Amino acid sequence: MLVELDGDRVVLANSEGQIYALAELCTHAECPLSEGELDGEELVCPCPGSRFNVKTGEVISLPANEPLATYNVSIDGSDVLIAPAG
Repeated sequence: MLVELDGDRVVLANSEGQIYALAELCTHAECPLSEGELDGEELVCPCPGSRFNVKTGEVISLPANEPLATYNVSIDGSDVLIAPAG
């Protein structure tokens, strides 16, 4: 799911009931990851096929070689709250 946080596009991914938030654009080709697929803990880019770990943002497979920015996520009732990490 695509959301915006202070003008930044953020993709939310639900992996085994846990919500993760990452930068929405692939670090290789700037393709929208919200249009990609979630495969377990891996977010697959729809363009070049790069894979990223939704927990850490780390690259799992090329052609991307830079990790995605991650965001802190907390749940308040039915609301998903996100904030920049760090």
